[in-house]
Amino acid sequence: MKGKKALIISVGTGTRPEQDSQESLAHGIAYSIKNQNPDQIFFVVTKESQEKTLPLVLSQIDNSHDIICLDHPDDINKIYNFLSPTLKEITGKYAHVTVDYTSGTKAMTAALTVLASILEMESLSYVTGERQGGIVVKGTETLLTISPYPVIFDKKFPLAVLLFNRYQFDAALEVMRQLENLCSHPDLLSKLSPLKIVTLAYNSWDKFQHKEALSILKQIDDSRFQTNIAFLDRQLASQEKEPFHIADLINNAKRRAEETKYDDAVARLYRVIELIAQYKLRNYGIMDTGNVPHDKIPDSLKDDFKGMKAKIQIGLEKDYKFLQEYGDDLGKRYFNDKTIKQALKRRNDSILAHGVTPVSVSDYEKLLEVALDFAKAAVEDFDKWLRGSRFVKWND
Repeated sequence: MKGKKALIISVGTGTRPEQDSQESLAHGIAYSIKNQNPDQIFFVVTKESQEKTLPLVLSQIDNSHDIICLDHPDDINKIYNFLSPTLKEITGKYAHVTVDYTSGTKAMTAALTVLASILEMESLSYVTGERQGGIVVKGTETLLTISPYPVIFDKKFPLAVLLFNRYQFDAALEVMRQLENLCSHPDLLSKLSPLKIVTLAYNSWDKFQHKEALSILKQIDDSRFQTNIAFLDRQLASQEKEPFHIADLINNAKRRAEETKYDDAVARLYRVIELIAQYKLRNYGIMDTGNVPHDKIPDSLKDDFKGMKAKIQIGLEKDYKFLQEYGDDLGKRYFNDKTIKQALKRRNDSILAHGVTPVSVSDYEKLLEVALDFAKAAVEDFDKWLRGSRFVKWND
C-alpha cells in the first residue's frame, strides 16, 4: 500500500485494576493514535486487555483497525515467534510502519522493539508524561518518537564490510544503498561514505576500469589507499602498460581464488603468462603478437610460416618458442621446466578453456607460483607493482 501508514500498538491493562487507571492508559493510547493518524492500526492485545482496555480506546477513535491477540503475553520467545510473520507481512504492505510500545507486558514491549529493529520499521514511539502508579496521568501526555536506525546501521554496516572484504562489491553497495535510504543521521552517513567510495572504486577496478577507479579513489583521504592511487596514476600515465597489467591480473586472480573460483583465477594466470611473453617480445621488435612482421620470425621457425602472406598471429606456446629461439632465458626456461607445462595443462583441461575438469586449489597454487616467478624475472621492481595493485581490506 504505497504511501500508507500503519501503526502497531501494544495494549496492556495497567498496573492497577481501578477504572481510572485503565481510562488513563486508554487515553494515552488514543492520544498516540490521534497524533500519528495512521491509515491502519494493528492492536496487539491480551485476552484481558482486549476485554478491559481496548473498548475504552476504540470509543475515542474511528481509525480502521485489526486485532492481534496473544495467548502467552509473558513469554517473549512465543510472542516473538507469533508476531514475526504477521509484522513482516505488515511491513511488506505499508510504506511507513511505526511501533508504539507505550503499554503491555514487558515481554510484549521487548518483542515489539526487537522486531521493529529487525524488520527495519520506520520508527518507535511511546507516550510519556506525569505518572501516578506507573500510569501516565490523563491530560499530561507527550508522544516521543525514536528511530531504530542506529540499531539497523550497527547490524547492517558489518555486513557491508564483510561483503567488501570478500570482493562482493555489488552486494556491498546494495547494502549501503539500503542504509542510505534508511538512515539520515550525519554521523552514520559519514561513517558509511568512505567505505562506499572505496567500494565503488574497487568495483570499477575489479572490472579493469582503471581510469574510473582512480577518479573515484582520489575522493577519499585515507593513507591506506595511497599505494593504490600511486599505482593507477603510474599505470595510466605510462606508455608501457604490461608491467602494470601483469601485477593487476595476478592480484585479480588471487581475489578470485579467495572466493574459491579457481577456474576464473587460473584463466587470469594463463593470460599473465602469455602477457609476460608478449612483454618480453618487445625487446626483439615484436610489438603486437597479433601482427608479427615476417622479418621478425627467427630463422629456425621460418618454415612454420612458409607461404603465409596474411598477418601472422602467434599464441602463448609460439610466444615462448620465439623467445627461446632468440636466446631469451625466459623462453628457454619455459620449455625446460616440466612443471610449467603441467600447470598449463591443468588450465587447458578446465571448463573455461578446452575441457570439463574443474581446477583445484593445488592447480591454482602451482600456476600462481609459475606466474610470480616469470613476472619477477621479466619485470623490474615487480613486487612494488604487486603491492600497489593489491586491494586493501577494510578493518574499521
